[in-house]
Amino acid sequence: CLILFVQYPGARVAKVFAFPPLAFVGRISYGVYLWHIMVAMAVSSYLDRIGLDAKDDVLIRAFIMTVLSIIVAWFCWIGIERPFIE
Repeated sequence: CLILFVQYPGARVAKVFAFPPLAFVGRISYGVYLWHIMVAMAVSSYLDRIGLDAKDDVLIRAFIMTVLSIIVAWFCWIGIERPFIE
């Protein structure tokens, strides 16, 4: 049903999905999906090595992992996905 609402350019749902930050997330979402586990493992390993405890610093770890996953996915979109689209 959602596809039917989005295909009409004037529909409210289409306007929501056209919102630039949401469109950006949609553009890189597959890259985030592909990279998040590798980023999480690397960040966890690094933070364990420098002494940040996993139980006490959950929010710090989650924030770092999220930001790095988005950055890596964005670079992959720019360097790999976009050239194939164009």
